[in-house]
Amino acid sequence: MVFTACYPPNQQGQQPGQPAPTEVYTQPIVDLIDAAEDLSIELKEKGLPSKVESWVENLIVTSQPGSGMPEIARMKVGEKATYLHQRTLLRKEAVLRDQRFKARYILIQLSSGQMGWVHEGGIRYVYPRFQKVIDEVIATATSANQRTRGGDPVAVLPATEQRIIVPGIKVGPIKKSTSQEDLVSIYGGTQVGLSTVKTPEGDEDCTVIFPGEPSELRITWKNAERTQIKAVYIDKRESTWFTREGLGVGLPLTEIAKVNQHPFSFYGLNWQYGGVIESWKNGSMSKYKKTFYGVMAPAKSNTAVPSNFTGDKLISSNDSGTDAVDLVLGRLVVYLD
Repeated sequence: MVFTACYPPNQQGQQPGQPAPTEVYTQPIVDLIDAAEDLSIELKEKGLPSKVESWVENLIVTSQPGSGMPEIARMKVGEKATYLHQRTLLRKEAVLRDQRFKARYILIQLSSGQMGWVHEGGIRYVYPRFQKVIDEVIATATSANQRTRGGDPVAVLPATEQRIIVPGIKVGPIKKSTSQEDLVSIYGGTQVGLSTVKTPEGDEDCTVIFPGEPSELRITWKNAERTQIKAVYIDKRESTWFTREGLGVGLPLTEIAKVNQHPFSFYGLNWQYGGVIESWKNGSMSKYKKTFYGVMAPAKSNTAVPSNFTGDKLISSNDSGTDAVDLVLGRLVVYLD
């Protein structure tokens, strides 16, 4: 664990023709408070993935943490590296694609084997749970009649599509025309059951797929025959369902902004529509705005949320203090028409 004071990033991820990210020098006393609050960082570190990728162009890699250090490389958009689980204790602020990031410098190893430091705001963590699902599907897909634990045939679908969400079109093999009977044929009788799901309007009857597992889905219906899907609810924090852009339940607020490639806004928590993402602005997820919505929630359910983040008001992911509240994407609701 590296506890090193460092300086704000300089032009981390600067786009051609765009101004350099804003640099903010915080007061020493604020840094000391931040350091004291982050003494539990070592425990959090263990939960972070070892793979990262740049989500901005020309992300500067330096020999030591800090904007004034010698540059040794630049990462392209989508370029992957290995996170070596070392980071500075103190955080510095940068603005990337209009989103403010107060983050640390982290030590990475490039594909070339070269090691260096980057500002954490410029990278996305590559969470292994989705890749793990793909690997498992590939390992078990021996023929067109591959089977689930329930013993019933699974719909033939490329392995990389088994957990992909395309709002308005599909959730894996599930489409608008998929009935409850179809779900039994797709996933097997032991993986499909009946339950309820909480909605802003109250509890609704639903069909549950993979009950109790990270891959659980809850599906509501437009008709009593359960042949017309109304909505698909994804609530598990370790969910294995993701959009092609990389959006999935459990992602921290800053990671969501990186997926969206732009700030987004959501309603304050602790009321009927608490945490609902109101707008993706002009980000990458805005093209789906009529076919799904997300809900922000505290990373830990028993966490007290400051009053300025509660109630019927709009909050931006860019607002000061959002990174200190520890919010994650707590729910995805997908429509298939």
